[in-house]
Amino acid sequence: MAVPDARVFADEGEVAVPMEVASSPMSEEVDASAPEEAVEPASEEAVGSTTSDGAAPSVTPDSSATAGATTMDVPAAGTDRSDQAQSKDAPSTDTPSAASDETGGAGEEPDGTEPQDLVLVTNVSAASIAERPASGTYRLYWYALIPGADSESYENPDGTWFGLGVSTISGVSNPAGLAIGTDISGAGTISYSAWNGYALFPDLTWDGATYKYAEAGSANASKQGYYTISHMRTRVANGANAGNNNYNPVVAHSTHTYHIDNTIVLNEKNFYTVQFAVRYPGETDFSSLGEYAKRVEHGAAESSLTKPSYNTPDEFRETIAKDGVTYRFDGWYTDETCTTKATFTGSITANTIYYGRYVPELGNLTISKTVSGSAANVNDTFTFELSCVSLANKSISGVAFNASGVATVTLKHGQSVTLQNLPAGITVDIREVNLRVQAKTSATARVDGGAQTTIKSEGSTSTSTDKVQAAITEGKTTMVEVNNAAEAVPDTGVTVNTTPMVGLLATSVMGGVALAAETVRRRCRDEEEGL
Repeated sequence: MAVPDARVFADEGEVAVPMEVASSPMSEEVDASAPEEAVEPASEEAVGSTTSDGAAPSVTPDSSATAGATTMDVPAAGTDRSDQAQSKDAPSTDTPSAASDETGGAGEEPDGTEPQDLVLVTNVSAASIAERPASGTYRLYWYALIPGADSESYENPDGTWFGLGVSTISGVSNPAGLAIGTDISGAGTISYSAWNGYALFPDLTWDGATYKYAEAGSANASKQGYYTISHMRTRVANGANAGNNNYNPVVAHSTHTYHIDNTIVLNEKNFYTVQFAVRYPGETDFSSLGEYAKRVEHGAAESSLTKPSYNTPDEFRETIAKDGVTYRFDGWYTDETCTTKATFTGSITANTIYYGRYVPELGNLTISKTVSGSAANVNDTFTFELSCVSLANKSISGVAFNASGVATVTLKHGQSVTLQNLPAGITVDIREVNLRVQAKTSATARVDGGAQTTIKSEGSTSTSTDKVQAAITEGKTTMVEVNNAAEAVPDTGVTVNTTPMVGLLATSVMGGVALAAETVRRRCRDEEEGL
């Protein structure tokens, strides 16, 4: 997929109020339920159901642009950066002005004048997503990074961002309860309909030329005189600024708001926009690295481009661990399918996006089996159970793991099995099962040539061994050697019944006692007669 079109988010903690606007009506009534209460910091109230008869600002978007709402899943949390500075100055009286921060009411009606030079909204610092219950509908402030501007510069937001209008975002927490910079990219449901007349995607004027909005991928997306945008981030910001074009309403610096920040591509004559976009582990879309979006002249050498550095931004790292798997950045490609590596030896002759992806670090696992002892049978088949939740529903080298991440393999004496290209960082539990109980059997295991560990003791009646844990390491094969030793107990073939023996012994004892008694009696009688 192409870099996602960033049309749905805003940076304000204000509550969005659905307004009926002739040029861009709300697609559906906004939830008027009260947002979570918060005393500090201030936040705009949840959007209500009031209406406004004010005319929308002058906007002529590409006819191919779509309206409505979209729902996205919550992505992985970002990382904390410095707070974003927001403009405290109110917009001029001839442009739309924000309603009261606390009431969320309608502001002054726009007069429909042509927009001035575009203004970009200050970016909020990235922070981890707060785990709070979703509730309420709030205003969403849209911005696009001015070509050549630094998205991490917070001193002059109106010199960094264009204002792109205001819509709403629902199903998210009250921004008043979230820290400045909290990244909610992908969370909630975003509306493309204008809030209170601040229609999205106005005409923008830059370097003396005016550009109209075109949806990414549309017929006009690459035509001269049009601009497209790509989503960077959706975060909690400190207030809201008008932008370089003085288009968005201004919100007090003490009010938490939702912003949606984007990079912009202006289709200019002899000038092109270069972007770097990354697909992070577990995600399907690419995220533009706004810090590295540059406007260059026709024919600029690729070798002169500044490629992204790790940890700038913070979430762009050489390796990322997710769900127990370690992923490594795989470099830059010229296509979104990431099949053709970028060499940076050519020149820029069109708007260009370099695509980067993360791939799991890989290792192998080999399990081998031997038997020994007088009772060992080299033709016996032994069953091994492999378990790892990270491998659920996957087939590795012909070994199929079920939904619980369990698979079985069978081996005979002298055989082995190798599972290739396993994600580095996972641990596979190995256990021998369905063992026959014999008189003298034991089992041992050795991992990577280390010391032997007893996994079944001699005399144990268990039909399975203790588990052996094999950790998968990048670029190597983890070796697990299992040996079963079986010694037979000699069988004489004679069955001894001890009952007759016990009876005979008892009879003998009794006879001996009677004989002794008779002998005593005779001796006594003889002695009496001799007297």
